[in-house]
Amino acid sequence: MFSCNFCLESFNTKSNLITHQNKSKICQRYRRILFTCQNCGFKTNNGLKDIDKHIINCNHNMHNTETPDNVNSDIAKLKEEKDNLLKLLSIERAKCSIFIHLLEKNTNINISNYVTTENDVVNFYNQTNLDININNDLTITNKQTEKKANYRHINCLPIEPEKELIIDNKTTIKDETTDVLKETKEYIDNQYEKLKDNRNYSKILDDIKQKRKLFLDKYNYTEYTEVLNNHISKLKELFENKKYNNKKIETIIFKSLYPLESRLVSYSTYFDSFIDMDEIENVKNLVENSINDVSEFIPYIESNIYNYICNYSLSLLPVLSLFRMILCKNKVFSNIIYVSLPKSSNEDPYSFYRLDSINNNNKRQWKLDWRLEDLSLSLSTNLLNFMVTMFRKIYKDIFLDNDYRENYVSYSQITSCDLEQLVQNIITVTNRKQFCINLQTIIIENCTYTQMENDKFNLIGDDTLQKKNFHELENKGDEDIFTLLFDNVSEEKSKILYKNRIT
Repeated sequence: MFSCNFCLESFNTKSNLITHQNKSKICQRYRRILFTCQNCGFKTNNGLKDIDKHIINCNHNMHNTETPDNVNSDIAKLKEEKDNLLKLLSIERAKCSIFIHLLEKNTNINISNYVTTENDVVNFYNQTNLDININNDLTITNKQTEKKANYRHINCLPIEPEKELIIDNKTTIKDETTDVLKETKEYIDNQYEKLKDNRNYSKILDDIKQKRKLFLDKYNYTEYTEVLNNHISKLKELFENKKYNNKKIETIIFKSLYPLESRLVSYSTYFDSFIDMDEIENVKNLVENSINDVSEFIPYIESNIYNYICNYSLSLLPVLSLFRMILCKNKVFSNIIYVSLPKSSNEDPYSFYRLDSINNNNKRQWKLDWRLEDLSLSLSTNLLNFMVTMFRKIYKDIFLDNDYRENYVSYSQITSCDLEQLVQNIITVTNRKQFCINLQTIIIENCTYTQMENDKFNLIGDDTLQKKNFHELENKGDEDIFTLLFDNVSEEKSKILYKNRIT
């Protein structure tokens, strides 16, 4: 008696078995099948008979679900390959972002005219006219696009192998900031005109949104918020003329703003938007652009600091980082300085000066602020009032009241990110002594000054009483600060909340 290895059917003679295996479609199919035991990894291509025998004699637990070592190895290799591919993908994405930025910044080509990404779907426009020719002079031209555009000539330096590219901004790339901003404004205004007669507004609004980002590099905080408010007013008027209802208009405008932008002007449900790290970095640009570059000494005016810092940046960036940007941008001509006098030690520095005035003979009059205490106290007091007001406003926008909620921090991104950053900054400025010491460190590291002929200091000696009082200050913050942030928090509860933030 003979039996088929593949289907286990029995035959009286071997010739019948061979005939069966040659004609049976099932058996012919199984000839190319490799059977594998999942328990021990045993493999055979001799059909069901061999694998059945193996299963009976297999010493491994039939219910063993462990993956064989060779399979684990394959999985590990595939995972490693996947990780490497993801890294390469990230690199290529970064390169594409750089190329797109350079292309849009140095030409009038707008990538969104050709390709947009919405909900993981890539949309291509002008598919038959996407050819871009680059001649030997690197002049970029576009063939028969639907949107007419003028392209500027690009000058490029030759790149030597394995050497860093050094760009001379004075000779190679002309400073065209004014022209670029003017062109961008004109372009955006033209897009507004298109909206009047175009029912498909999504792509146009996205185009405006992308173009408006160019202002982030050159505008200060006030200028950029003015652009946003102007944008909102224009869109509101435009869609009102189209007889859209208020709710729809608000939704359209909200979608036309980045999360950072909606925060800066507190538009609509700005507290529901999700901000990423790139946008938070853009806040630094707006703050730094607010600080004027100077080429000479200017007397210290405290209100200038508040103009730079009293805005939404306090809810996105650490307050000491902001002060480092503000006080140290113009290091050579800083009007808050530290002078290393013989009796001013590293352990207890006292000789900090603010530029009080400059007389007609260009003599600089410096006023001593022992240990920077007066300045730090003034800054902490004014910033505390501003930040408490900001916290209460954002919180009320979200919850419609200022009652404390146990789980408010985890409610959304803005409560866990923006509001918590505000709380940390409030705690920083309420610790009067440590805040003062931190400011001292910033000035000493960045604005240590050597007296020159035109400098006149009103005092150079230490104040013994001020020194004694400063060292007796307790180095801790205000534990009752949460009673100012919420309407229904007791002093005892405030102390608990404060302790949770500093430990």
